[in-house]
Amino acid sequence: MHLGGAAIRVAFLRQLASCRLLWASAPAHTVAALGLTACSAAVMTVRVIATGQLIGALRHTLSESPTQAGNQVWLWLFLTAVTLVTAPVVGSATSLLSRIISTRFLRRFYDMVMDASTVPHGIGHLEDPRVVGRMDAVINATREWDFTAGLQDTLAGGG
Repeated sequence: MHLGGAAIRVAFLRQLASCRLLWASAPAHTVAALGLTACSAAVMTVRVIATGQLIGALRHTLSESPTQAGNQVWLWLFLTAVTLVTAPVVGSATSLLSRIISTRFLRRFYDMVMDASTVPHGIGHLEDPRVVGRMDAVINATREWDFTAGLQDTLAGGG
């Protein structure tokens, strides 16, 4: 059980380091993407509620007095239409921000790799076990799913 705890700790520390690098790479874009993600969830929730209320108001209009329930139908129809238009716009903006963030993250990551492998000048520092350990960590990080997914998204046309 201790080995599982160590693996979880290592995975958590890697994710934490990735989050710190993400924040250092694009803080404003990260906050904007978080806000748009919350907005997307709210739009989807309002869409479900508005559609259900629209169906209920239509049923009520057909079964009872059309004049009183007619205003409710128009309100819910308008709200449903707004959410149907807003959701793709928010999704597109989130996708754009994701590509920008991914590009900035990768640019910073590769700059850090370049600095770690070329400073100081020469190759003597590459024999230091600490430097070799850092370089191994970089190689392992590039094999993780979230890094390769971000790389593929960026190379596919992002940022």
